[in-house]
Amino acid sequence: CISSDIEKTIIDEVRGSIERIIHQSILSLNNSGFNFEADRTQVGIWIDKQKNIELNIQTIVSVSCQEVAAHSVLLEDNEQIDIENSFYKMVEEGVDEKACMLASLEGDIANGGFEQLFLNKDCEFINSALNLLKAIGATEKHRLTEEAVQVHQKYSETLARYNEFQKKILRIEDAFHCSEENIPVLYHKKYNA
Repeated sequence: CISSDIEKTIIDEVRGSIERIIHQSILSLNNSGFNFEADRTQVGIWIDKQKNIELNIQTIVSVSCQEVAAHSVLLEDNEQIDIENSFYKMVEEGVDEKACMLASLEGDIANGGFEQLFLNKDCEFINSALNLLKAIGATEKHRLTEEAVQVHQKYSETLARYNEFQKKILRIEDAFHCSEENIPVLYHKKYNA
């Protein structure tokens, strides 16, 4: 499907841009006196332990992307634009729990697919969001999310083993990066001495 190929290209470009911006933002914050480090136990969480500050990058990106997407769509109906702007303003201000839940659901799926949704949200959140999708008449998105939940449940044991694998690999990666062995120096000693 050409449409899905185009969407995948856009998603890849946006993801790459977001990753660069996050990296630049964290560097900028750290250069201005903060000391943010990635939390190795939770994807998208950056922590400054000295100042006791936690940033949830996924939430920030999710809301930002939805706002940008809402403003970038060319719509003929100004009322629809006003409704979308009002919705994302409520989300940004956190004044409507249901709107925040739906925006978070949609944001997780938009940013990292259903895999990100299942990684970031618990069953209670997903079930509540499913009920909200049904309540507002989003029948197709409700059906697709329900289908994704069923697939996730079917493969939960496999996912649990994969998550354990990821934890172990991250610990090994951390140790690798913290190792004081200098590969270029060791190479030079071995082959250029």
